[in-house]
Amino acid sequence: MIARQAELRREIREHDWKADSLGEAAAQAGLAEVGEANGQTLVGIVTQRGQMAAVVVRRGSARLIRLGDAAAAAEAARRLNADLDTLAGRRLPARLETVIKESIRHQAGTLTAEVIVPLRSWLGDDDAVGTMTAYHRLLAAGIRPAEALARATAAERFSPFVCFGGG
Repeated sequence: MIARQAELRREIREHDWKADSLGEAAAQAGLAEVGEANGQTLVGIVTQRGQMAAVVVRRGSARLIRLGDAAAAAEAARRLNADLDTLAGRRLPARLETVIKESIRHQAGTLTAEVIVPLRSWLGDDDAVGTMTAYHRLLAAGIRPAEALARATAAERFSPFVCFGGG
């Protein structure tokens, strides 16, 4: 009886996870459908025990790719955001601006090493990796985030994608 209750609770949780706002179950896409959607590659980053991994769905197959250290990437992202916020719309003394721009280059390099480099060998020149690489290069050059993303997607001729980051 207890096992059956546990099974029913699990089924209810799964149903809740799949239900849309009207309470109807949403259709689930299979791996092949996700991998073939618009010819795009889907990359999701997960963290477990301090290690990042990317779940890559491409051409109907899924792969788990080890990335770098989660704490190092998270810290670099926090510092990069702080540096970019500090530069945004402010006139700073030249020496301070130089130090901040060097920090931006360093933090972007850390993110590239922890996330982009491990993915690039698996994805080659796919849209997300190419755009993210161009984006980080522009950030390192001191371009503001919104402008850098616009330039990266335009210059690389890639279809648009959204990158969510934690901070």
